Amino acid sequence: MASNTTQIDNYDPRVLYRGSWSRHPNGRAFNQTITLARAINTTATLVFTGNSVAVYGELGPYPPTAVPPVTKYEIDDGDPVIFAPPSPTKTLDRLLFFQSRAYPYDGDSSQTLSSSTIVPINPTITPSASRSSEIPPGTIAGAVLGGIAAGLAIAGIIFFILWRTKKLRFQQQDTSSADDLSSSEYTPFRRSAMLRDSEQAYNNPYEDMGRRESEVTANSRDDPTSRILLSGSGPEASFGLIPPMKMREEFRVVAGQPQGLPTYSR
Repeated sequence: MASNTTQIDNYDPRVLYRGSWSRHPNGRAFNQTITLARAINTTATLVFTGNSVAVYGELGPYPPTAVPPVTKYEIDDGDPVIFAPPSPTKTLDRLLFFQSRAYPYDGDSSQTLSSSTIVPINPTITPSASRSSEIPPGTIAGAVLGGIAAGLAIAGIIFFILWRTKKLRFQQQDTSSADDLSSSEYTPFRRSAMLRDSEQAYNNPYEDMGRRESEVTANSRDDPTSRILLSGSGPEASFGLIPPMKMREEFRVVAGQPQGLPTYSR
């Protein structure tokens, strides 16, 4: 089995952003930059050719009063998988957020991993109307999407798209894998914040907040002509030539959920 990898930075023009995004320097992120989602319905799309995908990231501790970092992952039209980690006691690097099953790889078809930033439903917590459209910038911070040899910084997760070229045929695995988790398997987490107060958030959004940087690695066949293609959620949002079977990479922030920089009171 041979493998080939490609990296895509968050500044790469092949990454299609939709919605409100902002880019910031970050020494811990790939190429020292991150891109933060700043509004609801914010997405980023990448179409790739490969047979599996894993999502790794960096997660730091956060107080129990702010929105927890929760993400949802989908491969094409497959069942969504939700990752809702509790606050760690220290910053965790290369934390596995998502691992897909293996897909048949013929070298010609493409697949799509969709990631959405969401907030778990907690009946004991009701956000105020003024905060319902804001996402704390620490909730999802500094994502990186890309191949084994590269990454794309987007909203706090590091994606590793694994591209593997297999010389032997393998059967497609059952779609009901352990990764296809339902939301019922997750327990709502307490509201948490990556910020100690709103003043620190605006002056320095990367101090005293948990950060999540993620990378996507992709194993591809060792054909030097293999490539990553990106497209958006609309027909006009596409870059380059897209193979017959498309998969798209999307990051969504669910409407009506907190986003932006909230103000916390003690």
